Amino acid sequence: MKNTWKTVLCLMMALLLVFGMSACTKNEEPAEEPVEEQTEAFSADEMVGTWADKTAGRATIEISPAEDGRYAIHINWGNTAFETYVWDMTAVATEENVLYYEDCTHVIVTLPEAEGGEEKIEEVYTGGHGQFVLLSTNEIQWTDDIENAAEDLLFISAK
Repeated sequence: MKNTWKTVLCLMMALLLVFGMSACTKNEEPAEEPVEEQTEAFSADEMVGTWADKTAGRATIEISPAEDGRYAIHINWGNTAFETYVWDMTAVATEENVLYYEDCTHVIVTLPEAEGGEEKIEEVYTGGHGQFVLLSTNEIQWTDDIENAAEDLLFISAK
């Protein structure tokens, strides 16, 4: 009797395995009408938040709503333990997924290496221009027209 139950159980498991495999390999018929690709429409508001550079994580971009439909943008880029590059600008949405700016100020902030020293702020330029492009809901690209600061660098959402 024991062997009969084992045999029946083995046969049932074999049948389940065969049916399971046939279900996985079953070819589905193509849909009658082709499914149209959905293209996501982005808006500049989707760029609001904090973004970090995808490569080294030393740079962050903070985008927030400002007055008159503009966006305030602040970038910190840690160069060394004592030196940070800072960019500040306001941008306008020129297309659904592009923020363009023409008023960028770039400074280098150097912290004192010893206690009691003074922080030094060196202005690099004012009136800089460029753009931020939303590539997906999770990636933006910054193009700095003055120094190419973020050339070939992507920023990912840190939200």
